[in-house]
Amino acid sequence: MVFESLTAVSGRDAELVFFMEDDQYLLQDFLYMAIYMRKVATSLPQCNMLSMATVSDGTFMGNDSYRTEFTTWQPKYFSDVLGFDFATWNTIVSHFDMFCLIDDSWSRSVQYISLNRVDGERFKVISSEMPRSFKTSCGIGRGVTNCGVFEGIYKALNIIKRQRDDFFPPYLEVYANIELVDNDFIGFDIMKNNRVRIDIRNQELCNNITRAKVKKILLDMKTQFSSLTM
Repeated sequence: MVFESLTAVSGRDAELVFFMEDDQYLLQDFLYMAIYMRKVATSLPQCNMLSMATVSDGTFMGNDSYRTEFTTWQPKYFSDVLGFDFATWNTIVSHFDMFCLIDDSWSRSVQYISLNRVDGERFKVISSEMPRSFKTSCGIGRGVTNCGVFEGIYKALNIIKRQRDDFFPPYLEVYANIELVDNDFIGFDIMKNNRVRIDIRNQELCNNITRAKVKKILLDMKTQFSSLTM
């Protein structure tokens, strides 16, 4: 329940917030593309998220710079730099019991919600065919002093050199690829991750913190409503 408590998003319910790790290298038209894709997303049915860093081998054609894909969200491909607004956040919070059930990673928790939402819908994402951010494996806490030796840095710099004329595209093409993959449900073991079994204490901590926050929000809403009716 940290998202809505951030000072940067206070009072900005309609804004988009990106979550990323500290080892991401952002290309120069990152913000331009984020704003453009956000506008496009408003016209797409039930588009919940924006992804700016998809899995890629770093090989692109010129027209890839303005191509986007609208598809079902998958944590394997669309988690490194992920953006969403309060509407999507509230959907996640409304399923907090499912979120807290999974203990190994936030992306797997969100995937579990996507597979089991009350409304039967899965989270959908618009992503850039040419990523606007690359993982460098060089960030705070990694004990690295020479980030220039990392493949991620070279990949980003090479793309900047090769695609220099393709940044800031004047228009975007959207390709819809909404396929519900039934085998997503197969092998999703909620009782354990790849390393250790779920710690029930983490589940209870997650649930208790969220319940307390939800109760506070409801009480605040009740107080506001009472003041309006007096």
